[in-house]
Amino acid sequence: MSKAEGGTVTTKVLYTVSALAAAAIPTTYQENAAINPRQAHPGGDYESVQGTESVTAYDERLIDAKLEAVEARTETKFAQLLGKLDLVSTSIGELNGKIVALDAKIDTVDTHTRSAKTAIVGTIIGTGIAVAALAWGAVQIYQGGMGTSASAFQSGMAAAEARKK
Repeated sequence: MSKAEGGTVTTKVLYTVSALAAAAIPTTYQENAAINPRQAHPGGDYESVQGTESVTAYDERLIDAKLEAVEARTETKFAQLLGKLDLVSTSIGELNGKIVALDAKIDTVDTHTRSAKTAIVGTIIGTGIAVAALAWGAVQIYQGGMGTSASAFQSGMAAAEARKK
């Protein structure tokens, strides 16, 4: 059971207490008459009550009951608020975990990117060296061919001069 669910259970209990306290408070003259017919009067005054002590005691009990109901409602709202705060706290914790996981993924991508850059630069340098070597080899082959051609030409010229003599 998570903290948020615990807050919900507390809220349900407080709602029940609040409902019981509210049910105990007489709110109309008829309800007052059902409790004590001598004290409730439609005009709002307590003419049929003998002495002020019983009226005062009744008023104090009524006020106490109303205050208890208000306190119960306030505690209910406070419990709801605490439940919501627990839920927000849990959500923030989960979000923090996701951020840490994303940071790890970003570090991994950064490492792979660096590796790829190194591979690309190495490939470019290797290709450049290979092209330069091929070009040098081609020049050497061309020059070697020219040397052989020149030697053959010179040999042919020498043979032709030798025949003329």
